[in-house]
Amino acid sequence: MKIFYAVLAITYGLFLTWYGGFSSPVTEQELESYIEEFKAASQTQGADPSAPIKYMRDLAASDQGGEFLMVNLMDFRDVAAYPPESPWANDPDPLAADARYTEKIAPLLLKRGSHPILVGPVTGKFIIEGAWGDWDSVVIIRYRSVRDMLEMLIEMAALGDVAIHKWASMEKTQVFPIKSTF
Repeated sequence: MKIFYAVLAITYGLFLTWYGGFSSPVTEQELESYIEEFKAASQTQGADPSAPIKYMRDLAASDQGGEFLMVNLMDFRDVAAYPPESPWANDPDPLAADARYTEKIAPLLLKRGSHPILVGPVTGKFIIEGAWGDWDSVVIIRYRSVRDMLEMLIEMAALGDVAIHKWASMEKTQVFPIKSTF
């Protein structure tokens, strides 16, 4: 039994080390290195990196180190909006586009210890003051670190056919990090 408990403790320790979320915030030098890698990957695919670079900077500026949750509020299009030259240009289903995005993003998340915490449709309204908009779905993703997310963005840019599905499916989206305190 002692051997079993020792193996169990070692396995848990290894998992915790990998799953962790014990990193320090991204430094300015690291961020610039990530941005250069992202630019190179984007340009290889013929994509404009300017908007994602702004998002990368915003995310790094709020980095407190360690794990965080990313809240995604999503409003799906009525009809998917793929570029005309896309192999999916004739598929009007925005939920099919979102499913293709999920299929491609899930392995990128999981290899970095990231995963969905909550996924579900918005089912109504309660207290909404001011202009908020209608949202179809909410997804909350756990990330080990901002580094992991930046590295995932670089890999997505290098693959070239990941983000196209997200933007084809979304009318609008709001994505923001939160720090879990419980």
